[in-house]
Amino acid sequence: MVRNSGAYAVPGWWWYYGQTFAQIGQRLTAHNARLIDLEPYDAGGGVIRYAAVMVSNTGAAARAWWYLSGVNASQIATHITNTGARLIDLDTYFIGAAKYYSAVFVANTGADAKAWQWWLNQTIASISSHLTTFGGRLVDIERQQDGTYNVIMVKNSGADSFGWWWRIGFTSITELINFANQLAVRPVDIETYIEGGQRRYLGV
Repeated sequence: MVRNSGAYAVPGWWWYYGQTFAQIGQRLTAHNARLIDLEPYDAGGGVIRYAAVMVSNTGAAARAWWYLSGVNASQIATHITNTGARLIDLDTYFIGAAKYYSAVFVANTGADAKAWQWWLNQTIASISSHLTTFGGRLVDIERQQDGTYNVIMVKNSGADSFGWWWRIGFTSITELINFANQLAVRPVDIETYIEGGQRRYLGV
């Protein structure tokens, strides 16, 4: 979270959990809002529910945007091609053995226009290689059940150039925050996962 003031102030914002996909749509309509984070999860027995963060899509905060769920990688790629959208959030979930994605996009135009890439099913080594080749900065990373990662990156240049770090394998959220404090930085993405029976954290 960030303080809702100054450059980060929005006209309104909301967060929910335990929602069906239809309920997310209803919340968005009721608030005239757009998603900035959508997290599908198994609520038990293969029943998918969503946690979401949304902001008012009005005034200076207004964007052309889209969201999808229950789709495959090809459908996401087609949507990007057809709309000129840029991914800002990407997550994986399973129903049985079938893998699905949820995704949130903004129009890659105007002040939001950025050179960017997205990659699925990557190892840590391949992510590092893509970052180096592209000159990129991670804005979203998700660890999957098989230990690979999905990532979204933007080119770390011009107005989008920042000092930044990423690290996996924190043994506690306290360790992650201590690491950030030592560098005088703030996390922009935190994810948790289980490895070897132990909870771990990663941060950007």
